[in-house]
Order: sequence, then C-alpha cells, then structure tokens
Amino acid sequence: MSALNDDRGQNKRRRTDSRSAAAREVDQEGGGFAASNENVTDSSSLTSKLGPHLEETAAILATLPTEFQDLLIPDLKGMLSLIATIKQREETLKKYDQPMLDPKTKNPLKQLSNSELDLPYILSSLQKAMPLKCSDNLKDDTDMKNLMDKAACDWELYAKIKMAAYDKIIKQLEISKRQEKLKGKFLDFVVLWTTGLVLGARAIDELPAEKKLDHNVFGQFIAFDAIKDLQIETLKTLGYQDARSFKMEFCAKFKDLRCNDILQALASCATTRCEVEFGQLNSKKMTLQLSTIIPNCWTKINEKDKTRKVNAAI
Repeated sequence: MSALNDDRGQNKRRRTDSRSAAAREVDQEGGGFAASNENVTDSSSLTSKLGPHLEETAAILATLPTEFQDLLIPDLKGMLSLIATIKQREETLKKYDQPMLDPKTKNPLKQLSNSELDLPYILSSLQKAMPLKCSDNLKDDTDMKNLMDKAACDWELYAKIKMAAYDKIIKQLEISKRQEKLKGKFLDFVVLWTTGLVLGARAIDELPAEKKLDHNVFGQFIAFDAIKDLQIETLKTLGYQDARSFKMEFCAKFKDLRCNDILQALASCATTRCEVEFGQLNSKKMTLQLSTIIPNCWTKINEKDKTRKVNAAI
C-alpha cells in the first residue's frame, strides 16, 4: 500500500499491540484495506457484534472499515453455526459404530436371529416392540410360539436393524451436504473479503485506476492463492481432503477461471508492478488471517462441546 499520513501510521501501530501474532506479522508487511479511526469499530463494540465464539477474530476484523465488517460478520457467524452443526452431527454419528447395550449388565445386546451378532445402535424412535399379537390362550402353543418368534426376528431385522442402517446413511448424507454448503459459504466469504480489498485500494488510489483485471477476478485470484497455502488440517476443518480437492472445487464454483489461469493471472494481466505486489502481499496476509480465524472458531466450538458434556455428566 502507499504510505499513510503520520497520524494514521501512529494509530495503526498503537492498534497492533492488541492483535494476534498473525495480525501483527501481516501488519508489519503492510498492504490490505487501510482504515482510519473514523470508520473502524472500537474493540468492545466489535466484540459485542461478534459474540463470545468469534471474539478471537476481533483483532483481525478491527483492521477493516466498519461497513466492511458489517458485510463479513453475518457470513462468519453463518459459517460458525454450520461448523457447530456438522460437529454435533458427527458426534451423533459415532453412536452408530457402537452396539446397543443391556441397561443392567452394560454388555452388548445380541440379535434375535443370530446370537453371535451384536445388535447395532438403533434410534429410540425405531425401538418399538413388534406390533403383532396372538390370543392369550395360544401363547404357549408351540406352533404359535415359533411363528411369533419368527415374526419378532423379522421385525427386528427389517423394522429396526435395516431402518437403523438407512438412518445412518441419511445422517452421513446430511453431514456431507452441510460440508458442501460450508465450503461454498467459505469461498464466498473469502472472495467477498478479497474483492473488497481490491475495491477499497482502487477507491483510495493505492491501485491504479486503469486496470486490466476486473476487480472480481482480481479478488478471486487473491482468495485462491491464499486458501491453497493453508495448512492441510485447516482445509480438512472446512471439509476439503487436500489442496487439490480445494483447487478443483474453487475452479468449479468460479467457472470463468481455471487453475493454471488463476496461478498466472497477475503475471499475465496486471498492468503495473503495484498490482502484482498488492496481489502477492494480500494473498500472504489473507493466508495468515484465515490461519488464525478458522482454528480459533474450531477451538471455541470444541470448548463449548466439552462444557456441554461436563454439564451433562454432572
């Protein structure tokens, strides 16, 4: 970025003391969306907007103008809520890997049709008794007893075990669909952020008015370059298996671009060295910021989940 006036520089340096290590590092590098005291939300107001589960992101968002914060915060909250829901569903799904237990002995229950097989986890709404009945005066009849036992085995197999298997598949699909939605929200969030950086820089002449790259394409390049450099564990938190799967999904979402085109976009299209430097600098800055925001959100969700489990145990 171009140099700010002395007052802005002093104010900016004063703010860095309260920021995360990642925020301080990128601030020392320079670049990004400059914000004066007049349009930056004070820390207490911003923390109130974010809520307890996102308060760790305040130091990073505080570097942005208030209007820009107001665009990003709803998307950030939406992602956090979705991550929390996915985690809860994944915890529930773990039950399906355990057998049903006898409430008294705590030993695994066995299937009626095969005493060597454990009875898999069955949702409470599926644990209904076999509805068929026979006359009381025929309950001890051998033929009737054999028939009712067979009916009970079939009921357990089809109405419980097989339906429980479908229930597990349904829950797995629900998680998968939510992960797809999360990835889409995340990409939109980062592209909104990076495109805003480009527009802001052009508005205050930190980037040349004459440009070859459309601001949306420029923002997408910065977003792509930033996300691909995230740690694999961070990408997995968002539902990506690896960097390659991210690249494929990014390019599928933004169909005007292909991986190689994005990687070469600035080198082939930027009109000035200033644009190249801006793109490279803000890509690095965004990687550091996302590397702070995403793990912090995940940590907060884990802390909330631990508290819930402790409370339930008490």
